[in-house]
Parts: sequence; structure tokens; C-alpha cells
Amino acid sequence: MAPPNGWIKLHRKVLESGIIKNHRLWAFWCWCLLKATHHEIDQVVGSQIVHLLPGQLIFGRKVASIDLNMTERQVRTSLNFCLNVDRNMTIQPTNKFSILTIVNWDTYQHIDGETDQQTDQQTTSKRPANDQQTTTNKNVKKEKNVKKKTSSPIGDVPFEEIVSYLNLRTRKEYRPEGKIIRGLISARWNEGFRVEEFKKVIDNQTIKWLNDPKMCEFLRPETIFSNKFESYLNAKPNAAQAGLISPSSQGIMEWARRKQEAADAEQGQ
Repeated sequence: MAPPNGWIKLHRKVLESGIIKNHRLWAFWCWCLLKATHHEIDQVVGSQIVHLLPGQLIFGRKVASIDLNMTERQVRTSLNFCLNVDRNMTIQPTNKFSILTIVNWDTYQHIDGETDQQTDQQTTSKRPANDQQTTTNKNVKKEKNVKKKTSSPIGDVPFEEIVSYLNLRTRKEYRPEGKIIRGLISARWNEGFRVEEFKKVIDNQTIKWLNDPKMCEFLRPETIFSNKFESYLNAKPNAAQAGLISPSSQGIMEWARRKQEAADAEQGQ
């Protein structure tokens, strides 16, 4: 287990990430960073010893839900997002627990001079930099391959990524393995729509409906992924729906627009 007096680093890029806008997801991600070990250790789990590398942690939904004051379902939703959408961690499941690995831990959590191992690395001059560059290139290549898979042909549908994004934006907890939601996503996928278009539709309808007491109940797969999908894709939320101006200001703008259109029509007669 990582020492309680240790610390982690956070990059300001998280301000641009969707994670920080979802408080449960942000808490889960920070919890994983804090729980991960910063050096190789042998941890006793039940009746066995588990060897952990830097950036790894023993994970269980029950423990996480207690620590984070979240339901196990909320923990699972956050985990699915990290694994399948943000791809900032990987998982190695076992019968009794799982091992989570923070992706690129050494790249942004490396602390110069903290351990003897790091001191030894400094004495080997350029070799660690080359090794790290090779690792980074492999990670970049892997990410590119995953993105290509996202735009894959019919039959290889990224249900986890789409549903995780839907849950993130609508603050709900739909299961990607559900038959109804898979059927709806598959239908739109077979029509040629891909991940970016799914996300755009989710964004459009969330902006329009999330804060509307009457319409927020329609933020569900049966509506968003219905045969109106293409019209939702091309819909542009107005300024009030996007939160840029007040609804009353939007009403005044609409009134002025109609007034101008009527005046133009009269001049054209």
C-alpha cells in the first residue's frame, strides 16, 4: 500500500478534461492516483502475496464505494469511463480482486531523486530517456490503433465508450450490456454513424434538455438513439439552451428576429 505521507502530481490539462466536470468521476480518478503505489512492493491480499509495480493498485468495488461514499454501481460507471473512454488505466481481473494500472504513470508521476533506483537511473545517462521515449511512442501508437478501432466497420461497435459518455453527460448509469441500448446503438451504427457523431448528439441534447424539468426525462437511449438521431445530430442549441444568455433574453431575440422578417417581407411586396 502506498505510504500515507506521499504525494502525487496533477497537470493543469485536467481543467480541459471531462473528468473534472463530473465530481464522482474526478473523485474516483484522484482516489486511484492516491491508492497507487509509487514503487515496487509485495502486498498481502487475503492469503496471497501480490507483486505491484509503480502505478498499480489493488481494486475492489466494495472498498472503493465505502472510501468514496458512492454506490458500487457509481464506482463501476466511473471505472468503465476510465477504461473505455479516457483510457487512463487498464485492469487485470482475478477471481477475488482486480489490479488497476495507471497508464503512463512513470511519465507524469516520476519524482527525480526520490529513491535509490532513480539515482541509479540518472547515472546511466541517456539510456532511460531513450527507453522512456520508446515506451511513450508505443503508447502513442497503441492509442492511435484504438482510435482506428473506434472508427471500425459494422460489427465492431464500441458500446462501452458510447454508453460511458452518455452516463458522463447525462449523470445517469445505463449499462452498456443492456439489450435495448445495444439494439438502438447498433441500429444507428449500421446506418453509418460513428462515435464522434454519437457524442455530438449526446452533447446537443444534453445542452438542450438537462436543465429543463420537463425535457430532462427524455435524456435516455430510447429517445437520443431513436430514428430521430440524424435530426438531433444537426440540431444546434440556441444561446439560452447553451447557457450563454437567459431564456428571457432569448425570447426578446426571437421576437426581434420575427419582427425583422415581417418588415423585410413587407418591403419585398
